[in-house]
Amino acid sequence: MDSRPCTAADLTVLTEKWPVPGGVHEAHASNAAHGSSDYLVAWRDGEPLGSAVIRWTGFVGAEGRVAHPDAVEICHLQVRPEHRGRGVGTALIAESDRRAEERARARGRLVASRPSTITTAAHRASDRRSRIPFYSRGSQPVRAQRHRVGQQLLSPTATAPPTRRGHVMRFALLGTGRISGWFARTCHDSGIAEPAIVYSRSQERGEEFARSHDIAAWSDDLDAILADPEIDAVYVASPIPAHAAQVRQALAAGKHVLCEKSLAVDLAEAEELVEAAKKADRVLLEAVRHIHDSAMETIRAHLPELGRIWSASFEMIQYSSRYDAFRSGTVLNAFNPELGISALADVGIYPLHAAVQLFGAPRRTAAMTLSLPNDFQASATVLLDCTSTVVTCRYSKVTHGVTPSVIEGEDATMTIDKIAEPSEIGLHYRDGRTRTLMSVPARRPGDTMAGELEVFAQLVEAHDVDHRFHAQTLAVQAIVDEITAQAGESAPPVR
Repeated sequence: MDSRPCTAADLTVLTEKWPVPGGVHEAHASNAAHGSSDYLVAWRDGEPLGSAVIRWTGFVGAEGRVAHPDAVEICHLQVRPEHRGRGVGTALIAESDRRAEERARARGRLVASRPSTITTAAHRASDRRSRIPFYSRGSQPVRAQRHRVGQQLLSPTATAPPTRRGHVMRFALLGTGRISGWFARTCHDSGIAEPAIVYSRSQERGEEFARSHDIAAWSDDLDAILADPEIDAVYVASPIPAHAAQVRQALAAGKHVLCEKSLAVDLAEAEELVEAAKKADRVLLEAVRHIHDSAMETIRAHLPELGRIWSASFEMIQYSSRYDAFRSGTVLNAFNPELGISALADVGIYPLHAAVQLFGAPRRTAAMTLSLPNDFQASATVLLDCTSTVVTCRYSKVTHGVTPSVIEGEDATMTIDKIAEPSEIGLHYRDGRTRTLMSVPARRPGDTMAGELEVFAQLVEAHDVDHRFHAQTLAVQAIVDEITAQAGESAPPVR
Protein backbone atom coordinates (compact mmCIF):
# COMPACT_ATOMS: atom_id res chain seq x y z
CA MET A 1 0.00 0.00 0.00
CA ASP A 2 1.29 3.45 -0.95
CA SER A 3 -0.08 6.56 0.81
CA ARG A 4 1.06 9.73 -0.98
CA PRO A 5 -0.04 13.28 -1.87
CA CYS A 6 -2.42 13.37 -4.82
CA THR A 7 -0.80 14.62 -8.05
CA ALA A 8 -2.51 15.97 -11.17
CA ALA A 9 -2.04 12.57 -12.82
CA ASP A 10 -3.42 10.82 -9.74
CA LEU A 11 -6.48 13.10 -9.78
CA THR A 12 -7.53 11.93 -13.23
CA VAL A 13 -7.39 8.29 -12.15
CA LEU A 14 -8.95 9.05 -8.79
CA THR A 15 -12.04 10.78 -10.21
CA GLU A 16 -12.55 7.99 -12.74
CA LYS A 17 -12.13 5.04 -10.34
CA TRP A 18 -13.62 6.64 -7.23
CA PRO A 19 -16.25 9.20 -8.33
CA VAL A 20 -17.58 11.33 -5.49
CA PRO A 21 -20.47 13.79 -6.08
CA GLY A 22 -19.84 17.49 -5.60
CA GLY A 23 -16.26 17.62 -6.86
CA VAL A 24 -14.82 16.58 -3.48
CA HIS A 25 -11.57 15.17 -4.90
CA GLU A 26 -11.07 18.24 -7.08
CA ALA A 27 -11.70 20.63 -4.19
CA HIS A 28 -9.23 18.86 -1.88
CA ALA A 29 -6.64 18.72 -4.67
CA SER A 30 -7.05 22.41 -5.50
CA ASN A 31 -6.59 23.38 -1.85
CA ALA A 32 -3.44 21.25 -1.80
CA ALA A 33 -2.20 23.02 -4.94
CA HIS A 34 -2.52 26.32 -3.04
CA GLY A 35 -0.33 24.90 -0.28
CA SER A 36 -2.99 25.12 2.43
CA SER A 37 -3.19 21.33 2.80
CA ASP A 38 -1.97 17.94 1.61
CA TYR A 39 -4.44 15.53 0.04
CA LEU A 40 -3.22 12.01 0.80
CA VAL A 41 -4.56 9.05 -1.16
CA ALA A 42 -3.85 5.40 -0.36
CA TRP A 43 -3.22 3.23 -3.44
CA ARG A 44 -2.71 -0.47 -4.14
CA ASP A 45 -1.96 -1.71 -7.66
CA GLY A 46 -3.29 1.52 -9.19
CA GLU A 47 -6.57 1.35 -7.27
CA PRO A 48 -7.50 4.18 -4.84
CA LEU A 49 -8.43 2.79 -1.43
CA GLY A 50 -9.03 5.85 0.76
CA SER A 51 -7.96 9.42 1.43
CA ALA A 52 -7.24 11.98 4.14
CA VAL A 53 -6.53 15.72 4.31
CA ILE A 54 -3.78 17.43 6.33
CA ARG A 55 -4.80 21.06 6.86
CA TRP A 56 -1.60 23.05 7.40
CA THR A 57 -3.68 26.21 7.99
CA GLY A 58 -5.27 24.79 11.13
CA PHE A 59 -8.66 23.74 12.40
CA VAL A 60 -11.85 24.53 10.50
CA GLY A 61 -13.79 24.79 13.76
CA ALA A 62 -13.56 27.88 15.94
CA GLU A 63 -12.97 25.96 19.19
CA GLY A 64 -9.94 24.18 17.81
CA ARG A 65 -8.50 27.38 16.37
CA VAL A 66 -8.86 29.22 19.65
CA ALA A 67 -7.41 26.42 21.76
CA HIS A 68 -4.56 25.60 19.37
CA PRO A 69 -4.04 28.54 16.98
CA ASP A 70 -0.86 27.06 15.44
CA ALA A 71 -2.25 23.57 15.00
CA VAL A 72 -2.33 21.31 11.98
CA GLU A 73 -5.51 19.26 11.54
CA ILE A 74 -5.81 15.81 10.02
CA CYS A 75 -9.37 15.37 8.78
CA HIS A 76 -11.68 14.09 6.02
CA LEU A 77 -10.51 10.49 6.53
CA GLN A 78 -12.42 8.29 4.08
CA VAL A 79 -12.05 4.61 3.16
CA ARG A 80 -13.97 3.07 0.29
CA PRO A 81 -16.49 0.54 1.66
CA GLU A 82 -15.03 -2.43 -0.21
CA HIS A 83 -11.57 -1.79 1.31
CA ARG A 84 -12.56 -1.25 4.93
CA GLY A 85 -11.14 -3.46 7.66
CA ARG A 86 -7.83 -3.86 5.80
CA GLY A 87 -5.71 -1.25 7.55
CA VAL A 88 -6.25 1.54 5.03
CA GLY A 89 -7.40 4.08 7.60
CA THR A 90 -4.56 3.12 9.93
CA ALA A 91 -2.03 3.62 7.12
CA LEU A 92 -3.45 7.03 6.18
CA ILE A 93 -3.41 8.23 9.79
CA ALA A 94 0.14 6.93 10.27
CA GLU A 95 1.38 8.70 7.14
CA SER A 96 -0.47 11.90 8.12
CA ASP A 97 1.05 11.78 11.60
CA ARG A 98 4.51 11.20 10.12
CA ARG A 99 4.20 14.20 7.80
CA ALA A 100 2.76 16.40 10.55
CA GLU A 101 5.53 15.50 13.00
CA GLU A 102 8.20 15.96 10.31
CA ARG A 103 6.87 19.42 9.52
CA ALA A 104 6.62 20.28 13.22
CA ARG A 105 10.23 19.33 13.83
CA ALA A 106 11.36 21.30 10.79
CA ARG A 107 9.39 24.43 11.69
CA GLY A 108 9.07 24.21 15.47
CA ARG A 109 5.30 24.67 15.27
CA LEU A 110 2.47 23.17 17.27
CA VAL A 111 0.89 20.21 15.50
CA ALA A 112 -2.27 18.31 16.31
CA SER A 113 -4.00 15.53 14.49
CA ARG A 114 -7.36 13.89 14.62
CA PRO A 115 -9.44 11.52 12.51
CA SER A 116 -12.46 12.57 10.53
CA THR A 117 -15.84 13.05 12.16
CA ILE A 118 -17.23 10.46 9.72
CA THR A 119 -18.08 7.43 11.80
CA THR A 120 -17.54 4.16 10.00
CA ALA A 121 -16.34 0.80 11.22
CA ALA A 122 -13.03 1.28 9.43
CA HIS A 123 -12.48 4.67 11.03
CA ARG A 124 -13.26 3.35 14.49
CA ALA A 125 -10.88 0.45 13.93
CA SER A 126 -8.19 2.88 12.80
CA ASP A 127 -8.78 4.98 15.90
CA ARG A 128 -8.38 1.98 18.20
CA ARG A 129 -5.00 1.15 16.71
CA SER A 130 -3.62 4.68 16.30
CA ARG A 131 -2.21 7.12 18.82
CA ILE A 132 -3.45 10.66 18.19
CA PRO A 133 -0.61 12.97 19.30
CA PHE A 134 -0.06 16.64 19.98
CA TYR A 135 3.36 18.19 19.42
CA SER A 136 4.46 21.28 21.26
CA ARG A 137 6.46 24.15 19.74
CA GLY A 138 9.62 22.28 20.69
CA SER A 139 8.24 19.13 19.07
CA GLN A 140 7.96 17.31 22.41
CA PRO A 141 4.72 15.31 22.56
CA VAL A 142 2.09 16.37 25.06
CA ARG A 143 -0.08 13.56 26.40
CA ALA A 144 -3.30 13.40 24.42
CA GLN A 145 -6.48 11.56 25.35
CA ARG A 146 -7.33 8.56 23.17
CA HIS A 147 -10.79 9.14 21.80
CA ARG A 148 -13.32 7.76 19.41
CA VAL A 149 -14.11 9.44 16.14
CA GLY A 150 -16.33 12.47 16.53
CA GLN A 151 -15.43 13.13 20.18
CA GLN A 152 -13.78 16.34 21.40
CA LEU A 153 -10.14 16.37 20.36
CA LEU A 154 -8.68 18.53 23.09
CA SER A 155 -6.93 16.60 25.84
CA PRO A 156 -7.92 17.45 29.42
CA THR A 157 -4.26 16.93 30.41
CA ALA A 158 -2.95 19.51 27.94
CA THR A 159 -3.09 23.23 28.68
CA ALA A 160 -4.37 25.21 25.70
CA PRO A 161 -2.09 28.09 24.68
CA PRO A 162 -3.57 31.57 25.00
CA THR A 163 -5.32 33.04 21.97
CA ARG A 164 -2.99 35.34 20.07
CA ARG A 165 -4.10 38.49 18.28
CA GLY A 166 -4.41 37.90 14.56
CA HIS A 167 -5.64 34.33 14.77
CA VAL A 168 -9.21 35.50 15.24
CA MET A 169 -9.10 38.67 13.18
CA ARG A 170 -11.37 41.47 14.38
CA PHE A 171 -12.95 43.37 11.50
CA ALA A 172 -14.57 46.78 11.28
CA LEU A 173 -17.20 46.69 8.53
CA LEU A 174 -17.70 49.90 6.54
CA GLY A 175 -21.11 49.70 4.92
CA THR A 176 -24.49 48.18 5.71
CA GLY A 177 -25.52 46.75 2.35
CA ARG A 178 -26.36 43.15 1.53
CA ILE A 179 -22.75 42.29 0.76
CA SER A 180 -21.69 43.42 4.24
CA GLY A 181 -24.31 41.06 5.65
CA TRP A 182 -22.90 38.18 3.62
CA PHE A 183 -19.41 39.02 4.84
CA ALA A 184 -20.53 39.18 8.47
CA ARG A 185 -22.03 35.70 8.13
CA THR A 186 -18.84 34.44 6.49
CA CYS A 187 -16.79 35.77 9.41
CA HIS A 188 -19.06 34.13 11.96
CA ASP A 189 -18.83 30.80 10.13
CA SER A 190 -15.09 30.93 9.53
CA GLY A 191 -13.59 30.56 12.98
CA ILE A 192 -10.75 32.88 11.87
CA ALA A 193 -12.50 36.25 11.86
CA GLU A 194 -15.05 38.24 13.83
CA PRO A 195 -17.18 41.20 12.70
CA ALA A 196 -16.46 43.38 15.71
CA ILE A 197 -18.11 46.67 14.75
CA VAL A 198 -20.00 48.21 11.84
CA TYR A 199 -19.66 51.78 10.61
CA SER A 200 -22.58 53.71 9.16
CA ARG A 201 -23.20 57.43 8.82
CA SER A 202 -26.64 56.67 10.27
CA GLN A 203 -26.60 55.47 13.88
CA GLU A 204 -30.07 54.00 13.43
CA ARG A 205 -29.11 52.02 10.33
CA GLY A 206 -25.85 50.91 11.94
CA GLU A 207 -27.63 49.66 15.04
CA GLU A 208 -30.24 47.80 13.00
CA PHE A 209 -27.54 46.12 10.90
CA ALA A 210 -25.44 45.19 13.94
CA ARG A 211 -28.36 43.64 15.80
CA SER A 212 -29.56 41.66 12.77
CA HIS A 213 -26.06 40.30 12.03
CA ASP A 214 -24.92 39.53 15.59
CA ILE A 215 -22.31 42.32 15.71
CA ALA A 216 -21.51 43.69 19.14
CA ALA A 217 -20.97 47.36 18.30
CA TRP A 218 -21.81 50.07 15.79
CA SER A 219 -20.69 53.68 15.32
CA ASP A 220 -20.93 56.68 13.03
CA ASP A 221 -17.41 57.82 14.04
CA LEU A 222 -14.91 56.27 11.63
CA ASP A 223 -11.94 57.98 13.27
CA ALA A 224 -12.78 56.38 16.61
CA ILE A 225 -13.18 52.96 15.03
CA LEU A 226 -9.81 53.15 13.29
CA ALA A 227 -8.14 54.38 16.48
CA ASP A 228 -9.26 51.25 18.35
CA PRO A 229 -6.20 48.97 18.82
CA GLU A 230 -8.52 45.96 19.10
CA ILE A 231 -9.48 46.30 15.41
CA ASP A 232 -7.12 44.31 13.20
CA ALA A 233 -8.60 44.90 9.77
CA VAL A 234 -11.19 46.88 7.86
CA TYR A 235 -13.69 45.54 5.33
CA VAL A 236 -14.65 48.33 2.92
CA ALA A 237 -18.07 47.81 1.31
CA SER A 238 -19.11 51.40 0.68
CA PRO A 239 -19.92 52.83 -2.79
CA ILE A 240 -16.91 52.65 -5.12
CA PRO A 241 -16.21 56.42 -5.18
CA ALA A 242 -15.74 56.30 -1.38
CA HIS A 243 -13.27 53.38 -1.47
CA ALA A 244 -10.06 55.33 -1.99
CA ALA A 245 -10.52 57.76 0.90
CA GLN A 246 -11.56 55.02 3.32
CA VAL A 247 -8.76 52.68 2.24
CA ARG A 248 -6.18 55.45 2.68
CA GLN A 249 -7.59 56.34 6.09
CA ALA A 250 -7.56 52.73 7.27
CA LEU A 251 -4.00 52.13 6.04
CA ALA A 252 -2.82 55.32 7.71
CA ALA A 253 -4.32 54.04 10.97
CA GLY A 254 -2.25 50.84 10.65
CA LYS A 255 -5.09 48.54 9.66
CA HIS A 256 -5.05 45.81 7.04
CA VAL A 257 -7.75 46.35 4.41
CA LEU A 258 -10.05 44.01 2.50
CA CYS A 259 -11.85 46.21 -0.03
CA GLU A 260 -14.80 45.17 -2.12
CA LYS A 261 -14.47 45.27 -5.89
CA SER A 262 -13.82 47.50 -7.59
CA LEU A 263 -10.96 48.79 -5.50
CA ALA A 264 -10.82 52.15 -7.28
CA VAL A 265 -12.54 54.30 -9.88
CA ASP A 266 -9.63 54.04 -12.35
CA LEU A 267 -6.18 52.52 -12.84
CA ALA A 268 -4.26 55.54 -11.54
CA GLU A 269 -6.19 55.47 -8.27
CA ALA A 270 -5.77 51.69 -7.94
CA GLU A 271 -2.01 51.98 -8.45
CA GLU A 272 -1.85 54.74 -5.85
CA LEU A 273 -3.72 52.64 -3.28
CA VAL A 274 -1.48 49.60 -3.88
CA GLU A 275 1.60 51.77 -3.33
CA ALA A 276 0.01 53.31 -0.22
CA ALA A 277 -0.46 49.83 1.24
CA LYS A 278 3.17 48.93 0.60
CA LYS A 279 4.39 52.16 2.22
CA ALA A 280 2.09 51.58 5.21
CA ASP A 281 3.42 47.99 5.42
CA ARG A 282 -0.12 46.68 5.54
CA VAL A 283 -2.03 44.11 3.48
CA LEU A 284 -4.53 45.46 0.97
CA LEU A 285 -6.62 42.95 -0.98
CA GLU A 286 -9.44 43.57 -3.43
CA ALA A 287 -12.32 41.31 -2.43
CA VAL A 288 -13.10 39.42 -5.64
CA ARG A 289 -14.76 36.38 -4.13
CA HIS A 290 -15.00 34.02 -7.12
CA ILE A 291 -11.28 33.99 -8.00
CA HIS A 292 -10.50 32.66 -4.50
CA ASP A 293 -13.32 30.11 -4.50
CA SER A 294 -12.38 26.43 -4.75
CA ALA A 295 -14.53 26.13 -7.88
CA MET A 296 -12.08 28.38 -9.74
CA GLU A 297 -9.28 25.98 -8.90
CA THR A 298 -11.40 23.10 -10.17
CA ILE A 299 -11.76 24.97 -13.45
CA ARG A 300 -8.05 25.74 -13.67
CA ALA A 301 -6.97 22.19 -12.76
CA HIS A 302 -8.93 20.69 -15.65
CA LEU A 303 -8.01 23.15 -18.40
CA PRO A 304 -5.25 20.83 -19.73
CA GLU A 305 -7.93 18.26 -20.59
CA LEU A 306 -9.42 20.68 -23.13
CA GLY A 307 -6.34 20.64 -25.33
CA ARG A 308 -5.46 23.89 -27.01
CA ILE A 309 -8.03 26.48 -25.93
CA TRP A 310 -9.17 28.74 -28.76
CA SER A 311 -12.04 30.62 -27.19
CA ALA A 312 -13.97 31.21 -23.99
CA SER A 313 -17.18 33.02 -23.12
CA PHE A 314 -17.88 34.23 -19.60
CA GLU A 315 -21.31 35.65 -18.80
CA MET A 316 -22.86 37.57 -15.94
CA ILE A 317 -26.29 38.51 -17.25
CA GLN A 318 -28.54 39.22 -14.31
CA TYR A 319 -31.80 41.15 -14.43
CA SER A 320 -31.82 43.50 -11.47
CA SER A 321 -34.95 43.61 -9.35
CA ARG A 322 -34.38 47.38 -9.08
CA TYR A 323 -34.70 47.77 -12.83
CA ASP A 324 -38.47 47.46 -12.50
CA ALA A 325 -38.47 50.74 -10.56
CA PHE A 326 -36.35 52.38 -13.25
CA ARG A 327 -38.79 51.25 -15.92
CA SER A 328 -41.55 52.84 -13.85
CA GLY A 329 -39.72 56.16 -13.62
CA THR A 330 -37.90 55.84 -10.28
CA VAL A 331 -34.09 55.81 -10.33
CA LEU A 332 -32.77 53.87 -7.34
CA ASN A 333 -29.12 53.87 -6.29
CA ALA A 334 -28.45 50.62 -8.18
CA PHE A 335 -29.01 52.53 -11.45
CA ASN A 336 -27.49 55.87 -10.47
CA PRO A 337 -24.24 56.44 -12.40
CA GLU A 338 -23.34 59.40 -10.16
CA LEU A 339 -22.55 56.87 -7.40
CA GLY A 340 -19.95 55.18 -9.59
CA ILE A 341 -22.31 52.27 -10.24
CA SER A 342 -22.68 50.58 -13.60
CA ALA A 343 -23.31 47.09 -14.91
CA LEU A 344 -19.56 46.96 -15.55
CA ALA A 345 -18.66 47.76 -11.92
CA ASP A 346 -21.46 45.66 -10.45
CA VAL A 347 -21.57 42.45 -12.51
CA GLY A 348 -19.15 42.89 -15.43
CA ILE A 349 -16.20 42.62 -13.11
CA TYR A 350 -16.85 38.88 -12.59
CA PRO A 351 -16.27 37.68 -16.17
CA LEU A 352 -13.32 40.07 -16.54
CA HIS A 353 -11.60 38.70 -13.43
CA ALA A 354 -12.26 35.12 -14.54
CA ALA A 355 -10.67 35.87 -17.91
CA VAL A 356 -7.52 37.41 -16.41
CA GLN A 357 -7.27 34.73 -13.73
CA LEU A 358 -7.35 31.90 -16.27
CA PHE A 359 -5.77 33.42 -19.40
CA GLY A 360 -3.78 36.45 -18.27
CA ALA A 361 -4.00 40.14 -19.13
CA PRO A 362 -5.19 40.78 -22.72
CA ARG A 363 -3.16 42.41 -25.47
CA ARG A 364 -6.21 44.17 -26.86
CA THR A 365 -9.72 44.99 -25.69
CA ALA A 366 -12.78 45.75 -27.82
CA ALA A 367 -16.01 46.77 -26.12
CA MET A 368 -19.55 47.34 -27.33
CA THR A 369 -21.71 48.92 -24.63
CA LEU A 370 -25.30 50.06 -24.25
CA SER A 371 -26.48 52.68 -21.76
CA LEU A 372 -29.80 53.83 -20.35
CA PRO A 373 -31.10 57.39 -20.89
CA ASN A 374 -29.42 58.54 -17.65
CA ASP A 375 -26.04 57.34 -19.01
CA PHE A 376 -26.04 54.25 -16.80
CA GLN A 377 -24.00 51.58 -18.61
CA ALA A 378 -26.47 48.67 -18.56
CA SER A 379 -25.11 45.99 -20.88
CA ALA A 380 -22.00 45.15 -22.88
CA THR A 381 -20.09 42.58 -24.89
CA VAL A 382 -16.31 42.73 -24.52
CA LEU A 383 -13.69 40.88 -26.56
CA LEU A 384 -10.30 40.21 -24.95
CA ASP A 385 -7.33 39.14 -27.05
CA CYS A 386 -5.43 36.95 -24.56
CA THR A 387 -2.64 35.98 -27.02
CA SER A 388 -3.69 32.42 -27.97
CA THR A 389 -7.27 32.63 -26.69
CA VAL A 390 -10.06 35.06 -27.48
CA VAL A 391 -12.35 35.60 -24.49
CA THR A 392 -15.84 37.06 -24.81
CA CYS A 393 -17.21 38.70 -21.66
CA ARG A 394 -20.91 39.53 -21.61
CA TYR A 395 -22.70 41.28 -18.78
CA SER A 396 -26.03 42.98 -18.20
CA LYS A 397 -28.32 44.22 -15.43
CA VAL A 398 -31.36 44.62 -17.67
CA THR A 399 -31.79 41.14 -19.18
CA HIS A 400 -32.05 37.60 -17.83
CA GLY A 401 -29.31 35.21 -18.94
CA VAL A 402 -29.86 31.46 -19.28
CA THR A 403 -26.71 30.26 -21.08
CA PRO A 404 -23.64 28.97 -19.23
CA SER A 405 -20.09 30.21 -19.46
CA VAL A 406 -18.02 28.08 -21.83
CA ILE A 407 -14.32 27.31 -22.43
CA GLU A 408 -13.72 25.65 -25.80
CA GLY A 409 -10.66 23.53 -26.59
CA GLU A 410 -9.65 21.19 -29.38
CA ASP A 411 -10.30 18.07 -27.29
CA ALA A 412 -13.17 19.10 -25.00
CA THR A 413 -15.40 21.95 -23.89
CA MET A 414 -16.01 23.01 -20.30
CA THR A 415 -19.33 24.48 -19.18
CA ILE A 416 -19.85 26.54 -16.01
CA ASP A 417 -23.37 27.41 -14.98
CA LYS A 418 -22.57 30.70 -13.18
CA ILE A 419 -19.10 32.19 -13.31
CA ALA A 420 -19.57 34.18 -10.08
CA GLU A 421 -20.81 31.26 -7.96
CA PRO A 422 -20.46 27.98 -9.88
CA SER A 423 -22.46 24.97 -8.78
CA GLU A 424 -22.36 22.92 -12.00
CA ILE A 425 -19.11 22.41 -13.94
CA GLY A 426 -18.88 19.80 -16.69
CA LEU A 427 -16.58 18.52 -19.40
CA HIS A 428 -17.91 17.58 -22.85
CA TYR A 429 -15.47 15.57 -24.97
CA ARG A 430 -15.44 15.41 -28.77
CA ASP A 431 -16.29 11.71 -28.72
CA GLY A 432 -19.55 12.39 -26.91
CA ARG A 433 -18.41 11.53 -23.40
CA THR A 434 -19.33 13.89 -20.57
CA ARG A 435 -17.91 14.25 -17.11
CA THR A 436 -19.20 16.17 -14.11
CA LEU A 437 -16.50 18.08 -12.24
CA MET A 438 -18.81 19.80 -9.78
CA SER A 439 -22.48 19.40 -8.96
CA VAL A 440 -23.84 20.98 -5.80
CA PRO A 441 -27.06 22.79 -4.90
CA ALA A 442 -27.31 26.31 -6.30
CA ARG A 443 -24.98 28.63 -4.42
CA ARG A 444 -25.69 32.16 -3.27
CA PRO A 445 -23.13 34.98 -3.47
CA GLY A 446 -22.48 34.75 0.26
CA ASP A 447 -21.55 31.08 -0.13
CA THR A 448 -18.42 32.00 -2.08
CA MET A 449 -16.77 34.51 0.28
CA ALA A 450 -14.91 32.08 2.54
CA GLY A 451 -12.01 31.72 0.11
CA GLU A 452 -11.24 35.42 -0.08
CA LEU A 453 -11.38 35.70 3.71
CA GLU A 454 -8.97 32.80 4.14
CA VAL A 455 -6.57 34.21 1.51
CA PHE A 456 -6.67 37.60 3.24
CA ALA A 457 -5.95 35.99 6.61
CA GLN A 458 -3.03 34.06 5.12
CA LEU A 459 -1.58 37.23 3.58
CA VAL A 460 -1.86 39.03 6.93
CA GLU A 461 -0.27 36.12 8.79
CA ALA A 462 2.60 36.02 6.29
CA HIS A 463 2.76 39.84 6.27
CA ASP A 464 2.79 39.70 2.48
CA VAL A 465 2.06 43.33 1.57
CA ASP A 466 3.42 42.99 -1.99
CA HIS A 467 1.40 39.92 -2.97
CA ARG A 468 0.58 38.56 -6.41
CA PHE A 469 -3.10 39.55 -6.34
CA HIS A 470 -2.19 43.21 -6.85
CA ALA A 471 -1.26 42.36 -10.45
CA GLN A 472 -4.71 40.86 -11.00
CA THR A 473 -6.42 43.96 -9.60
CA LEU A 474 -4.41 46.33 -11.79
CA ALA A 475 -4.82 44.21 -14.94
CA VAL A 476 -8.60 44.13 -14.59
CA GLN A 477 -8.79 47.83 -13.73
CA ALA A 478 -6.86 48.59 -16.93
CA ILE A 479 -9.52 46.66 -18.88
CA VAL A 480 -12.29 48.54 -17.06
CA ASP A 481 -10.67 51.86 -17.97
CA GLU A 482 -10.44 50.80 -21.63
CA ILE A 483 -14.10 49.70 -21.70
CA THR A 484 -15.12 53.01 -20.13
CA ALA A 485 -13.08 54.95 -22.69
CA GLN A 486 -14.57 53.01 -25.57
CA ALA A 487 -18.08 53.44 -24.13
CA GLY A 488 -17.57 57.20 -24.37
CA GLU A 489 -16.98 56.79 -28.09
CA SER A 490 -19.98 54.47 -28.57
CA ALA A 491 -23.45 55.23 -29.86
CA PRO A 492 -25.70 57.46 -27.72
CA PRO A 493 -27.78 55.93 -24.92
CA VAL A 494 -30.75 53.73 -25.80
CA ARG A 495 -33.92 55.79 -25.43
